[in-house]
Amino acid sequence: MSFNYPNQQSFYAAANGQNPQPQFQSQNVQPLFPQPQGNVYNINSTLEVANVPVGAGVSVALCLQEGLMYIKTMQNGNPMFWAYKIAPFDANKQNSEEEKETENPFAAQFEQYDKRFVKIEQKISDIQGAMTKNKGEWNL
Repeated sequence: MSFNYPNQQSFYAAANGQNPQPQFQSQNVQPLFPQPQGNVYNINSTLEVANVPVGAGVSVALCLQEGLMYIKTMQNGNPMFWAYKIAPFDANKQNSEEEKETENPFAAQFEQYDKRFVKIEQKISDIQGAMTKNKGEWNL
């Protein structure tokens, strides 16, 4: 049978007088915790990255003293490095960063424009006041 239809074999078995047996299809279940595909190494300085072995998977070298993480893989027979800066989680710092993010970065510019508009409005009101005093005549 070239196509995997359910009950196809049981139909032919019943037609030939054989006892059909139930066919169960296997279900592909993805594991909750897949097997790791690499290694993690703890190094003391960035100079030790060259000594980290690379296998078929990915090797990660953590240099916690300098706050760096290196990912090392093999691509086309050549070792490849990616460096990332890591920082410890600090709740106080995160709160202060959230406060900075809530402040509009353009707030200072908006204040400057607001001040300029107030000056322009003041000049316009002065001109309108002069116009009403002089009954529409311009005095420059």
